[in-house]
Amino acid sequence: LEYPYPLGRTMPASSGWAVGPSLEPLVEGVLYRIPAPANPWIPTQGYLLTPPAAKQGVLIDPMAPPSEAVVRDITAAVAHASQGTAPEPAISHLFLSHNHIVGTSGWRRWRTAFPGLRVVADENEVCADDGVQRVSMTPHVWTPYEGDASWSTRFLLAKIPGHRPGHLAFRYRDRGHSFLWGGDTLDPASERFCEDSVSSQVASLLWMRDSLSSELVAPTVVMPTHGAVTAGSGPTWFQNDITSRIRGFSEQYWKHAEPR
Repeated sequence: LEYPYPLGRTMPASSGWAVGPSLEPLVEGVLYRIPAPANPWIPTQGYLLTPPAAKQGVLIDPMAPPSEAVVRDITAAVAHASQGTAPEPAISHLFLSHNHIVGTSGWRRWRTAFPGLRVVADENEVCADDGVQRVSMTPHVWTPYEGDASWSTRFLLAKIPGHRPGHLAFRYRDRGHSFLWGGDTLDPASERFCEDSVSSQVASLLWMRDSLSSELVAPTVVMPTHGAVTAGSGPTWFQNDITSRIRGFSEQYWKHAEPR
């Protein structure tokens, strides 16, 4: 990998802190993978983002249940990132790419674990509820998250319909980091579970590839909810990564799109 940050390593022993067993560090002190329990179909995961200088963390598509061990490890990671004791709650936001990732009972369980947690999802994917922010977006437009957190303007959302009508993608940019979360849209194996249009899902992938290739000059981590996390740098790497995902779908859905 060309990514200059330690990808998939634990914190050095000299730091006096070790990542909890329920988390896998992707970028030390900033980004963690939260593996879900063994899935009979495909590897599954969610993510924890601890933005620099922020006092609380952010969850993206957490699929593991909020067990005592997971909550403890997340709280410890946020406390380490904030260089002190994590506030109550340690997590401020949970972003859902689409509704059959966590499900209605799923995000409610996370809100029980972290009281006051704000859940953010497309208006078509979740019902109105206290603590739920339902967003209405035009497809294929990156929009800064409208929130009051210190990282809000660096966290972008886009509607990428196809796998689900209200599927969202997320980006985060700060201090040389560039992260992209694409939910099930990034995973060709999700074709058989598509609830909207596979052609539209591939079109959303093409849009992400072409709209971001010129911007993602910084090292980038690409994160699906199913399948492998990838990391690299430069437009060519990113184009090739997304194109390889596109070509994992049945040929009938991408052969006319002529991906590079």
